[in-house]
Amino acid sequence: VTGVQTCALPILFESVKFSFRPPTWGDTKTIMSACSQMGSDGKITFDGYKFIDMRLKRLLVDWSLTDEKEKRLPVTEENIENLPPSVVSYLNEQLEKVPSIAAAFGAA
Repeated sequence: VTGVQTCALPILFESVKFSFRPPTWGDTKTIMSACSQMGSDGKITFDGYKFIDMRLKRLLVDWSLTDEKEKRLPVTEENIENLPPSVVSYLNEQLEKVPSIAAAFGAA
């Protein structure tokens, strides 16, 4: 995949690598539309948790996570859902630092 960005987790997961692909325009539209809603008062609300979840699930293409038998875990929605919140938070922070990803989603 062209433009894949890789980051490693510090300390507990220091040997784990995560790779993300750059977002397409379709990714940006789908994620931003799904996370934004206009209320009856005309104000737009934004669901930050849904944004983090959708962006992670759409852009994560590979990782080096293994199970207790050292077998590599596939990148699936279920396995992403089973990540500790601290890992998801760290990955979100790293994604914000990748220029192509940050630019696609603005200040979201």
